[in-house]
Amino acid sequence: MGSVNNGAQTLIETWNGTSWSIVPSPNRGTSPDFLHGVACVSSSSCTAVGGYHNGVVSQTLIESWNGTSWSIVASPNRGLGDNNLFGASCLLPKTCTAVGIGTGQTLIESLNGSRWSIAPSPSSGTSYNSLYGVACPSFKSCTAVGGVGNGTQFLIESGKHNRWSIESTPNTGNYNALTSVACVSSGSCTAVGYYVNSSSGVFQTLIVSE
Repeated sequence: MGSVNNGAQTLIETWNGTSWSIVPSPNRGTSPDFLHGVACVSSSSCTAVGGYHNGVVSQTLIESWNGTSWSIVASPNRGLGDNNLFGASCLLPKTCTAVGIGTGQTLIESLNGSRWSIAPSPSSGTSYNSLYGVACPSFKSCTAVGGVGNGTQFLIESGKHNRWSIESTPNTGNYNALTSVACVSSGSCTAVGYYVNSSSGVFQTLIVSE
């Protein structure tokens, strides 16, 4: 997302029990503006995350729903390179976690009250590290998933009391990545993604559970 693609705008749709409809959503920057993930704790409290281009690099984008309208809220960025958020998980309206990539390394941001802040998070090696999905089943436990390099291995990180660490995980075939995760409790999660079969070179589904 380092290049400008004029015309791309955020898109948010809502279901009223009968049909889907588009609701107005704000944009910032010179385009493109993207929203990649969303989390709702009630009909009047949702958080959507993504990125926008400021004319030079991509920056994080977070929007909040208050039951009436969507608005952009301030969100930090890491370093001087491209930043993007891909997934979000919220336990309360003002208690959320968002994950993505910041200047080539994992990016985790937390909302504990009124402001988003960057939480220290590890990366595997010095190559491209990105987190695509996150699930927080409790205030003390979160799991984030993603990938390293050009799909050399998938990445799972565990967050306890906002302290994150890389989990030891198996990889299969070539070009591995996990794109989403769901947890019913701490230590009981399922993550999904893809890998490339070493023999056939064909993309395959990938499911990992703990």
